[in-house]
Amino acid sequence: MRKPINPPKLAVRLFRWYCNDAMVEDMLGDLDEIFDNNLLKMSVWKAQIKYWIQILDLITSYSMRKRKNDSSFHVMSNTQNTTTMFKNYFKVAYRSLLKQKLFTTINVVGIALGLSISLLMIAVIADILAYDTFQENRDSTYRIITKTYDKNNVEHWATSPAPMAELIGEFPEVKHIVKMNDQLDGEVNYKGKYIPMYGFFVDPTFFDVFSFKLLKGDPNTALSQPNNILLTESEAVKLFSQEDPMGKMVSIEPYGEFIVSGVLEDHPKKSHIHFDIIGSYEKLSQLEQQGLLPTHSNKWDYLEDHYTYLQLKEDKSTIIKHSLKEL
Repeated sequence: MRKPINPPKLAVRLFRWYCNDAMVEDMLGDLDEIFDNNLLKMSVWKAQIKYWIQILDLITSYSMRKRKNDSSFHVMSNTQNTTTMFKNYFKVAYRSLLKQKLFTTINVVGIALGLSISLLMIAVIADILAYDTFQENRDSTYRIITKTYDKNNVEHWATSPAPMAELIGEFPEVKHIVKMNDQLDGEVNYKGKYIPMYGFFVDPTFFDVFSFKLLKGDPNTALSQPNNILLTESEAVKLFSQEDPMGKMVSIEPYGEFIVSGVLEDHPKKSHIHFDIIGSYEKLSQLEQQGLLPTHSNKWDYLEDHYTYLQLKEDKSTIIKHSLKEL
């Protein structure tokens, strides 16, 4: 009986060693079948050479490299064929979207609008919450606002009657009261140079409540005299250039002459209080007496121009809120 001729053992061992854990039995089976067919057509040594060439071709082929890569994962591994799985997902989704164009358009537009509105709301809220963060007393400082009612409308005012400050100041829970009036505006004149400025007449407690910094001057005495005014740093540079503004006399029509008693650091942009110049509230009373400004600081029915801020003592916010409802 004729002894069967097998493929070269060295070639088979080389192939198995290279493939390592990859499943290659099907490939070896195909190669054996081809080898047997070649034996019918050619001599043994030619069939063996052809077998070696086929082995070498498989070793260098893409399909063999892919099998080796797949075999590096366990059969039950969750990471096996992850890339292929995602590709299939995208293909199925893409084909589904093409088949239902109207439904796809509605969903895409809806998602785009929803994301845009959500991002816009987040940006607006973040911007609002960023205001007045530099104020050290922001958690205990409140502004008195006013609601007015008539038969048809309800109006909201950020202002309050000026006499309100004296009444609120009687509460023992209140630490500081600050009255502010925004009628301090006009062209500030120094040696023929006119710079338009806007600001407030304020109480001396202004610096006790708010964290606006004085670069020059003493916060305890800067507004001690009626004719004292404070300029922001940028406005002082505009008006005086390189000259020291401290103690200089300027005029504001029609309010008269003032003495610069301090220079304020420019307030942050995200502050709800904006000003170029600060004057003493005592000066406002004098201007009203002189007839240069309307007499409104004693009127309960006048709501324009006057702002009232209060700072509460610690842990008194709940008490004062209940008390204010009785006014």
